[in-house]
Amino acid sequence: MNLQEIEEQFKDLIKVAQRYSVLYQKEKENFPYRLNVIQELHDNENAHSRILMRLLQYTENGEYPWLRSFINRINDLCDGEADIQVTRPTIDTEYPTSDGRIDGVVIESGKYAIIIENKIWFAGDQYKQIDRYVKFVNTQRGVSIDKIYVIYLTLDGSKAVSDSSLSADTEKALGKRFMPMSFQHNILPWLEDDVLPNCKVKERCLETAIYQYIDYLKGRFGQLDYQGQAQKRLIKKLLGEMGIQENFTEIKKMFDNVRELERALESEVNKFGGQVAADLQKLTKEYFEKVDGFDCADNNKIEPNGGYYQIKNGQWQKISNLSPHFEWIPISYADLFESHNLYLVLHIEGGNNKINNCANILLKKANEKNIKYLVKYDQTKYFEKECSLGEKTFAGMTYDEKRDFLYNVYSSEEIQQIIKLMDETMAEYKE
Repeated sequence: MNLQEIEEQFKDLIKVAQRYSVLYQKEKENFPYRLNVIQELHDNENAHSRILMRLLQYTENGEYPWLRSFINRINDLCDGEADIQVTRPTIDTEYPTSDGRIDGVVIESGKYAIIIENKIWFAGDQYKQIDRYVKFVNTQRGVSIDKIYVIYLTLDGSKAVSDSSLSADTEKALGKRFMPMSFQHNILPWLEDDVLPNCKVKERCLETAIYQYIDYLKGRFGQLDYQGQAQKRLIKKLLGEMGIQENFTEIKKMFDNVRELERALESEVNKFGGQVAADLQKLTKEYFEKVDGFDCADNNKIEPNGGYYQIKNGQWQKISNLSPHFEWIPISYADLFESHNLYLVLHIEGGNNKINNCANILLKKANEKNIKYLVKYDQTKYFEKECSLGEKTFAGMTYDEKRDFLYNVYSSEEIQQIIKLMDETMAEYKE
């Protein structure tokens, strides 16, 4: 079904959606002025991980009441398998492993581990990401497989884990202990029902922080009181205009039609997005095929609302558990169609010791040549280039314009210098 067919089949529903959008924008003009500190600070996935893990760290008389209530909810999701006795847990974010960092973890070596993979902003899944984390806590922290719990935490439950991150073998070994959870359907109710009511008034800053986080999430999901009231008024008005009775059968029928329209539009989004993402990959491969050693295989992880695209040099990949590479990140269909700036980075990923050794050689060489743009941004990122597309977006360019843009980026003095230094770095590292 193409867009014209979708428009013809759902023309009445599309008109209602458009009218709802216009009316809701008018309603928003009357919403009370809102200031939420978390929203204003431009939160990212790491920020949400830090907030969640800080709440789980809360102690009272040597006990962990919020962690225990969180475990109770895990227990409900995995049908009573979460037999976890909390004594002296390590509760942390960006927990280092020999092969990357876990977004959030609650662990007592040799006893149990709760691994939290945070995908609130739809970041793409890394290759064997869940597999690697499970293997690490099993082999390096002595936690048996039947005491490892993995939470795949998304915004609203609409993103599913990929089989490239969670293999069939690991999924089978975890069973019900692999649990998709979401901020909308799991974290928000936990905050409202378990955390905020049990926060002592004397802990005013903590109580205020929790309230702010609840307010932030409710605003994100359109669940603030005035948002809900506006939605109810508009739905009632539109149902009346359409002559639809306010009963279960009629509303369910409309709901099913909306879902069918959603699926049709999602298919179109993926089609258009996939075509543009394919242009980026094809032109990138076209350029780097002329550069010895580079591999731009079909590792396209660009998705509707998140993802990445990696450019690897085979000569840099010859040391196990060490993967330096260029990467467009974050990059999604939305970025390709809406953003006027894309970001290319140099990542050095793998085991922490190998990352550090490789980075130290690279940064030393950069310092000797007085190259200021090679620095340590974080544990894995050592270069970032903001690439302006000008007035057009990537999707809005012609094919030749896309080629010119990508070729100019890849052939820039910065990228060419980095390639040269990385070649020297990896040669020295192997020696």
